[in-house]
Amino acid sequence: MADIQLTAQQRGAVEDRGGSLLVSAAAGSGKTKVLVERVFAYLTEEHCHIDDFLIITFTRAAAAELRTKLAAELAKRVAQDPENSHLRQQMFRVYQADIKTVDGFCAGLLREHIHLLEPVDGRSLTPDFRILDETEAGVLKQRALEDALEAVKEGTMRGTVYNDNVDQAGEIARLAVDLFKGNDISKHKLKDGRYYMSLYQKVETGNVDEFLEK
Repeated sequence: MADIQLTAQQRGAVEDRGGSLLVSAAAGSGKTKVLVERVFAYLTEEHCHIDDFLIITFTRAAAAELRTKLAAELAKRVAQDPENSHLRQQMFRVYQADIKTVDGFCAGLLREHIHLLEPVDGRSLTPDFRILDETEAGVLKQRALEDALEAVKEGTMRGTVYNDNVDQAGEIARLAVDLFKGNDISKHKLKDGRYYMSLYQKVETGNVDEFLEK
């Protein structure tokens, strides 16, 4: 990690020990650097171990990146102070540290205490369960949508609503391009000239085939 001088506000976030702390800042403003420095402040000043912390991120990529940055910073500091046995210990502990996503943390918690869970409808959760990846989740979502539309067509389901996310994303992308180019945006479906509205459409037996064909 490159040597970056902390601002006064960032230094305050690193050194604060008054309880819960919220750091809100734009992307690329140094939040990760502040977090890394805060962790190392605990390691060096209070002799905590890096695997004493629970560090939660939103994505697996962010968790992996943070672990890499912590390991790199550790390597740099050990090189600067090779006789520091406490820092050398952290070089091994960093790979056991709880740096994970929310779902990863919850999955670990479930596996650790799975024996305490009561069966539901005669079925018990087993420790070898796994979290769906995005591809599998997308397939199941599409299958559920198709089953719901078929149920509407057969008359066994009523009151279903449908929103075309693809059309919504496309419209937002086209609006962004026109804004960037300075084009006239009056053709876009904007409310009060400011808000994009993506209306939900009711699916009934009379129009369900239109959605099944998409």
